[in-house]
Amino acid sequence: MRIVQITDLHLDLEERTPHGIDVWENARWAVATARDARPDLVVVSGDLALHYGSPELYAALPPLFAGLGCDYLLLPGNHDDRSAFGAAFGRRYALREDTPWLDRQVDAGGVPMLLLDSSAGRLEERQLAWVDAVLTARTAAAARGAGPPGVLVWIHHPVLTGFHRYMDGAYPLQNADAVRAVLTRHRRALSIELFCGHYHCEDSRVDGIRQHTTPSTYMQIDPEPEEFRVLPGGPAIRIVDVDTAGAVETVVVYRDERFD
Repeated sequence: MRIVQITDLHLDLEERTPHGIDVWENARWAVATARDARPDLVVVSGDLALHYGSPELYAALPPLFAGLGCDYLLLPGNHDDRSAFGAAFGRRYALREDTPWLDRQVDAGGVPMLLLDSSAGRLEERQLAWVDAVLTARTAAAARGAGPPGVLVWIHHPVLTGFHRYMDGAYPLQNADAVRAVLTRHRRALSIELFCGHYHCEDSRVDGIRQHTTPSTYMQIDPEPEEFRVLPGGPAIRIVDVDTAGAVETVVVYRDERFD
């Protein structure tokens, strides 16, 4: 199965070139490049909106995403309004009163996936309990031979931190340690590959789980200084290939690069 991740588009209906960057053109590049990769699924992992999500902005996005040519799943980021997703993107994004977030368990082409809503800057206790229960059930299923011993996790915020001084200081996942503890509790039985964005840079690291941070289609942020500084580097997407045994290979593609 091939999945493409697009993240941190930061689109706005009026402010179309923030920092002099044509974010809509970058988004069109991302959609076209994703389509050319012939994915089975695209995951857009948050910050669709530049500053604040609105029904008007989200209503303008389905025609853009239609160019992907395949099914797509969305996650809200800290700049999004999760309550406005339902009207624009359909029933699968309608919030329920008892579960006011957009967490979801998906089996896509035989690949188990969790999509976690961190748009509030943290995962609530009930969210963490749900994640723990889902992974416990997945462990039992894998032990019976009823499924692969691995899970792909999609979330806007990185769970493993310590590689971006500015974002760690300004906009971290507030309870990253608690989220990491739940995920790593299952690492002996399950291989967990986590894909995120938010930090506007490329990074991969392993600490109990394997985490891949994907660059933005908007701008990249220098991870070294404590203050905000834009890092050269064009828009990018991530390609994720999962084989029949559940092994994952992934590569980041920047604009004008070629891929097989």
